[in-house]
Amino acid sequence: MFEGLSKILKVSIDNTTSYADSLNDDPSHLPTFYEKNCINSKLVLKRDLLVKHKNYTKSIFIVDLNVKVNEEIKSPSAHLFIETPRVYEKDDIVISFELISTLHVNLPLGYIDKIIANLDKNLQLFISGDIVTEVEIPPSFSSSYFPLKAFEFSFVIGDQQVPNWYSSSIELQTEYLIGSPLIQHGQVRQIISDFGKSSAINNILMDDESSQIELIRELISDLRTALKSEDYKYPNIETEHFKFLHYDIRDFERAIVKLPKDVQKSLIKEYGHLWGKFDVSAALAWGENLHGAIDKGFEPKQEDLEFIAIRLLKLQPLRSTTLESILINSLIYAETIAFGRNILSKEKMFGVSIPAKIIKSDDQKDGFLNITKIMSKALWIDAKRLVSEVVKIGLTYFVALAITQENTLAAWVITTGYTFFRWWKVIFTSAHTKGENKLDLLKKMTALHSLANNYNYNPQYLREQLIDVSNHGAVFSPLIFSLLDLQIEDLKKSDN
Repeated sequence: MFEGLSKILKVSIDNTTSYADSLNDDPSHLPTFYEKNCINSKLVLKRDLLVKHKNYTKSIFIVDLNVKVNEEIKSPSAHLFIETPRVYEKDDIVISFELISTLHVNLPLGYIDKIIANLDKNLQLFISGDIVTEVEIPPSFSSSYFPLKAFEFSFVIGDQQVPNWYSSSIELQTEYLIGSPLIQHGQVRQIISDFGKSSAINNILMDDESSQIELIRELISDLRTALKSEDYKYPNIETEHFKFLHYDIRDFERAIVKLPKDVQKSLIKEYGHLWGKFDVSAALAWGENLHGAIDKGFEPKQEDLEFIAIRLLKLQPLRSTTLESILINSLIYAETIAFGRNILSKEKMFGVSIPAKIIKSDDQKDGFLNITKIMSKALWIDAKRLVSEVVKIGLTYFVALAITQENTLAAWVITTGYTFFRWWKVIFTSAHTKGENKLDLLKKMTALHSLANNYNYNPQYLREQLIDVSNHGAVFSPLIFSLLDLQIEDLKKSDN
């Protein structure tokens, strides 16, 4: 049984003329009929429709809806048009395909008056009919038509409560589009679920072509790159398979489909995990190589995380509290560990401390060889910083250029402003924290991160503590405040 509901948000009357025989070169001598394109909307299905092409089957809960009125027809009819514009194959096996699905509804001309009379009212369209539970596109074709038998429909006018399955179908559609059947556990699965619930709450209906879907996939992939160490060797995973962990979700699915099941299992488990809970105080006291994020293969990159946060905020009202919490935690961790590396570093050059990872070691070398090693390391660090700074400024400019719609002057103003803020943050923190004050500030920052380690934290209290630590000299990314403000607003709504 094929059943669906469409909340008609817009009706556009478009008059067209059709000819009885489109193959004739002289349409002026042919009988004509008139039709009107009335409704272009989305139809939410009560249960998923399975679409099969060759060996691969996809599940969809939302199809495009196109309603026309036609003076030539006497009774309503409908047919489903399925198209696969892109098919991805490997070794003659389909591993995925893109899908365009549209339900075309044709109504007699008399229905146009009813539709026009209710343009300014809430209009809902219920549709039902018989269709095979699994529609199949023949292997040699890229599209097919499927008639909807025993077709029935009804218009509902005014404020009406939608059935329970309506939101559930939107949620499942979003989750299916973002994710993969392979990803059933872990933080990635939770992020996908968050966005699914958010799309249902906000009645945001999406398909394969939706820009939000593409951006969410990018954010998940980019977050992994921003958090993971480039040099980490994953246990139980072969070196040639490391690269798959940085793929987009759909590319990851396609890449591992031919691997042995045990290898797939290890990769899927690692792919689902993005960030962990780390004890900063233990890492500072006993070494990052034993208790820090780098011991587990993580090396959060602050600028990359901030860029992800900026794009995440643009997705509103689509939200993922799991993704927000990971960003808040990792940004606080990155700032705290960087400050700790700076003030606790024992490596110096010309009397100036060189920020270095806090590594616990009983084998401390002295003498000329150690000085040479420190100087070489310092020069290498400076070179990396210079290249990194050029890249950061370039990325900032291109993002600003996109935001300002290619206004170069405005883009440079934003670029220089943000760059000076980053430089000022380093100078401000260094200038306002000396000696014992630095150690005291580091303790406060460590306690703040410990608070953020609890993913059930109270966002209002965390924000207050963030302000308090900032007042003592720490400079955290302003994007942390933006993310917390969203969560505080959620908390207020739930209390009302």
